[in-house]
Amino acid sequence: MAIEIDWLGGNCPVQAMGKIDGEPFYFRARGETWSLSIGSEEEDSGKTGVHGRDVVGSPSREYEEDYGDGPYDAGWMKEDVARQMIEKAAKIRRDSQGALPTDFFGQVLIPPPHGSSSSKNFIGSGDDF
Repeated sequence: MAIEIDWLGGNCPVQAMGKIDGEPFYFRARGETWSLSIGSEEEDSGKTGVHGRDVVGSPSREYEEDYGDGPYDAGWMKEDVARQMIEKAAKIRRDSQGALPTDFFGQVLIPPPHGSSSSKNFIGSGDDF
């Protein structure tokens, strides 16, 4: 798995940009959550949601997860932890290839039961990898 981090830094939010397996990504940690979005610099090849997307404003796929115990913990995430979260999201995406393609990682999106909360939120267009 190729992860290239072109830039990583800041506080409130902590941000990073680079490429995962050749696709541009944007990482952001602020408040109580961190997220990783993936888009593409390529022209649309007919696979809606995979190519021709803006990685920040209109990503092809996005993953979000809660972080920390306090309301601002994610915004003060250390850079080495941010790298670990980027690696974690990239690994989950890589490991899930071949599953039913309905979200960022190719996982079937099943909403949590009414009234419950989930520590992971998958958002995506549903196209294959």
